[in-house]
Amino acid sequence: ITMLERLRQQFENLVVPLPLGGTIQAPFSAGVVDLLDFDDWRKAFRAADQALYEAKADGRNRVRAWTR
Repeated sequence: ITMLERLRQQFENLVVPLPLGGTIQAPFSAGVVDLLDFDDWRKAFRAADQALYEAKADGRNRVRAWTR
């Protein structure tokens, strides 16, 4: 999660110039899981998706790890 949090911070600081002028910044949220906690990739995907929605509910632009 630490590496993903660093990536999120770097990404939110990117300023992308637009072709017709101006700039844009685009933060992101992420949900992560430990694949060793799952016996099926579908369950892991659903858990990561749940963690992502929790990150968004907490205010967006965050990384959240799934917890049991």
